[in-house]
This record gives sequence, C-alpha cells and structure tokens, in this order.
Amino acid sequence: MRADMARRVGIATFRIGHESRIHHACALKVAGAVGRLQSEIAQQWLDIMFTPRVQALSLNTKSGDSGSPRRARR
Repeated sequence: MRADMARRVGIATFRIGHESRIHHACALKVAGAVGRLQSEIAQQWLDIMFTPRVQALSLNTKSGDSGSPRRARR
C-alpha cells in the first residue's frame, strides 16, 4: 500500500510540475507534505525524469528503437 501511494504521489508531483511549468523542487513540496517516504521516492523519480539524457531519449526515440544506452552492434 505504501509503494502504491508513493507512486501516485510521484506521478501527481510530476504532473503538477509539468502542467504548471514550475520548477520540480517547488512541486516536491507538495509531495513532502504527504510524508517523508513518498517525498524521497518522488524526488528520485523526478531526478531521473528531469535529466537531459532521459528527456532527449524520450523525445528522440524512433519506432523500433528501445532508447537503450548500449552502443550499436557492428
């Protein structure tokens, strides 16, 4: 149950930050009000989602490309 609640808080926090176009640190204050565990999980999730590499992969992924960081086979 805790993990499910933390997941919901993480998703809600991301949506708040994305839709309101506010810095994700501000959106994290919302998650922090729910509880420490949820806040930490949301922070880790947001840190991954907001890294430039992940954003570039999600924007530039072609059909059939998994977006894997491995080098192409020769």
